[in-house]
Parts: sequence; structure tokens; C-alpha cells
Amino acid sequence: MSNGSLPSKARLPAAGATGGVASIKAWQQRASPLTRYALLAYVLLLVDATLYPWSGWRDRGIGPFEYLLGPWPTYFTGFDVVVNVLAYVPLGLLAGLALYPRLRGGRAVALALLSCLLLSGGLEAVQTFLSSRVASRLDLLTNGVGALIGSLLAAWLADAILERGRLRELRLQWFERDASVGLLFLMLWFLALLFPDNFAFAPGGLLKPLFDILLGSLGLQDRGLLDPGHFFWGEALLAALSLSGAGALMLSLAKPFAPRLFLSIGFVLLSVVAQSLSAGFASQQNRPFHWLTAGAQTGIVLAMVALLALIWLPVAWRARMGLLALAGLVVLAGLMPSNPYAATSANWAYGQFLNFHGLTYGLHLVWPFFAALVLWRRAWGASHWRPL
Repeated sequence: MSNGSLPSKARLPAAGATGGVASIKAWQQRASPLTRYALLAYVLLLVDATLYPWSGWRDRGIGPFEYLLGPWPTYFTGFDVVVNVLAYVPLGLLAGLALYPRLRGGRAVALALLSCLLLSGGLEAVQTFLSSRVASRLDLLTNGVGALIGSLLAAWLADAILERGRLRELRLQWFERDASVGLLFLMLWFLALLFPDNFAFAPGGLLKPLFDILLGSLGLQDRGLLDPGHFFWGEALLAALSLSGAGALMLSLAKPFAPRLFLSIGFVLLSVVAQSLSAGFASQQNRPFHWLTAGAQTGIVLAMVALLALIWLPVAWRARMGLLALAGLVVLAGLMPSNPYAATSANWAYGQFLNFHGLTYGLHLVWPFFAALVLWRRAWGASHWRPL
């Protein structure tokens, strides 16, 4: 293999080619672990989003499935309908792709749709006991429409995506066979950025309450970081550590002949786009780049320099540097005070965006910890994930 390209016998056959299956390596004929990992992750995120904020539990004196026989809601908006449909399109798509190649066509559509309906119906039943939620047949119906659209797309596109697609070929050319779990968390990174935090590129605040208690007991609540000079460097380091840690995860998954410079630049640009989308939702003035402060800009530059340096390191050392960056991110995210120079996300977090807020908030808190597990395996050669 030269220049990172696939050998001819590993290339996927064109539709209708005879003897094509025999020319594909055995591990390439398996179902896609990445789609199955992604399906599991999306189900967990959907459960978290549907039951968020996981408080206000109460017994209303009605059965959990009585909503199926109850009246249709008298008030709903087109926005609610569209969101309920769109939320289940990826679920139906991933469910259909996860069944491939064991089930295809109509059978795959039927099983994927049934599974999605069971999940939606169960979650609606649990919402009966949440004071902030209302179980509804309309939600179940619109979720089912989204799942049907997604499962039909899977039946239509599965062969092109998983067998003959250009994305699959690039996946095989650029990333290691055991990179499925790491690629999943790399995709989740961009979803985590959609939560509008007060700092740019700063997931990982799960331990912040613990730091607050510890520093409060020591009388160090202000931490001296509100000084403009200290605050600037704190903000810059948060962005630099976060971007370089996530970028190191990507580089640790890349093959030796992958275009690592191109991947690094593309990763940073996509991260900026995701952060801007988040800021655009959160800003009442619809200013998607208000987050791009001097500190954030400096952090982006520092992260890019770090990624350029990581390109030349062995894979294990890229992963180790990524672990150090994520560890520094978690500590600094716990130490940084609330940003007095940024608008809060309170207005964005509630109302019609409650589901989306719950989905992104949980992921925003825990992403560095799960990414660190993948980096640990890459760093010390303990990676045994099934190949894509």
C-alpha cells in the first residue's frame, strides 16, 4: 500500500460486479460497528434529552400508557411537530444501517420502525411521571414519522454508504481499522460544542461543583482569575487544551499516510462552525461570532500549533499528549469562575429547546472523560475495538 491508498483487491466492487464479494476482505464484509456504536450513543442521548431535567418526578394517578387512549392535544406548534420528526430521523437511519447486511429492504425498515416506536412509546410513558413533561399520542406519531423517514433512507442508502460509498473508502484509507469507537466520539465532539457554554470550546465541567466546594473551603472562591490578564490566558488555555485534546484524538486514529495536515485544519474549521452555531442559537442578537474573543482567538492559534507538532509524533505519543491536554482542560474548567463578560445561555436553554438542551448539556459535561478512555487505549496499545 502506498500513499495511504487501498490496494486493488480491497476496493469495493461496483454494483452488479460478479465475484465482487470474494474480492473484499473478510473483515470488510461485516456489519458496521461504527453505525451500531452510533445507534447506542444516539439512543442514550435521546433518552437523556427526553427525560431531561430528570427531576420533578410525581405520581399523577394515571397509568403510564393511558396517553395512548387520551384525547389529542389541544395546543401544539408546528415547531414542536418538526422537532419531534427530525429527532427520530437519525434514529431510524442508524437503526436501519445497524441491521445491514443481516436485514435489508422492507424487513429492515419494518424492524427499525418497530424498534423506534417501542422506544418512543416507552419514553412517552415515563414522561407521565415528570411534572415538566406531557405524554402525547401526537409525539409518538411524529416520532414514528421521523423514524419511518430515517429507516427508508437507510434501506435506500445502506449499500452505497456501507459497501460502495466514497465516505467508506476514505474511512478505510485515512483511519485505522480499530478506529470505530474513536470516530464516534470525534463526531460527538461537534455535538457537545452545540451547548452554548460561557467559554468557547470548553466541555468537561462535570467536576466544577467539586472544585467549587474545595476552593470555597479554602477561601479561594475568586481564584484570582477575574483579573483581566489572568482571565485572558485562562480563556485562551481552555480553548487550546480542548481543541488540541480533541484534535489529538483524531490524529491518534489516522493511518501513517493519511493527510494529517488537511485533517487537522478541517477539524479546527468544523469546530469553529459548531461553536458559531451554538452561539447563534444562544445570542438574542443573533451574533454567531460574539464568542470569538481575543482569548478564544489565541486559543485557536495555540491549538493549531500544537496539532501541527503532534503530526510528527508517533501515534502513542499523540494519544498521550491528548490525554494531558484533556486532563488540563478538566482541571482548568473546574477552576475558572463564571464568565462575567459573556451572556448566559439561560434564554436558550428552556422552552421549546428543552429536549435539545438536555441532549447537548449532558454530552458537554462528560465528553472529555469518555474521549480520554479511547486515548488511553491508543496510547498504550490496548485497543481491541472491532474494525469498521
